[in-house]
Amino acid sequence: MERFNAWVDALSNAVFFKVPILGTQIELIVLYLAVPMLFFTIWLGFPNVTQVGRALRILRTQPGKSEARAMSVNGRRCQRPCLVPSGLAISQGWRWR
Repeated sequence: MERFNAWVDALSNAVFFKVPILGTQIELIVLYLAVPMLFFTIWLGFPNVTQVGRALRILRTQPGKSEARAMSVNGRRCQRPCLVPSGLAISQGWRWR
């Protein structure tokens, strides 16, 4: 049990290590999450802002549809494992056949 506790403590110290940035101490886990989030938000063209109108239009024109149906493409569920999140695929107009 001591070896396990030592391993967990080492992992915790690595993940929650504080890095000084502009005079502020920021935990490394925050950077692990924030850097990819900012990169993909910029790379995809701010879909969380630019696609809000489209999302609301879809919700208004398809009331009462189940979540499974709303997340399907062309009314069919993707039969193979989808490597791309469905929201991204729909926003880009991708189709699975």
